Amino acid sequence: AGSRSGFAGPFSFLGGVMTEKVRAVAALQFLVLRSSRAEKIVAFYHAVGLEFAEEKHSNGPRHHSCELGGLVLEIYPRGRGDDLQTDITLGFGVASVEDALAALAAAGFASGPFAPPSGAGRLLTANLRDPDGRTVILTSF
Repeated sequence: AGSRSGFAGPFSFLGGVMTEKVRAVAALQFLVLRSSRAEKIVAFYHAVGLEFAEEKHSNGPRHHSCELGGLVLEIYPRGRGDDLQTDITLGFGVASVEDALAALAAAGFASGPFAPPSGAGRLLTANLRDPDGRTVILTSF
């Protein structure tokens, strides 16, 4: 169950209603940037000192990925139909996707529409949109 607290940190958008479990383990795991000039963006960050590897997953586009400690930065080419709200994707690791969705609902945020969860049994991943339309992916540890 959620608890009311005076917490005014990064989760203040939830009105202070959160489970201790969700608050204690949330971590930014990856950040995806999309650009119509992806190669230039990669060159820029490479000049800053980041080392990228080229990747391709299933039918997805070729893109570049860089590990920064516990964070993965990925740079994708912008696709047709992508706009500024889809240029950034945030991926958070949480102890329980179900608890995070419940906390969002308790704070008045709709938990959908989101893509069907992956994984059998327990909800392991949920694809959401923040109030500005950016993609937010929650993944259970």
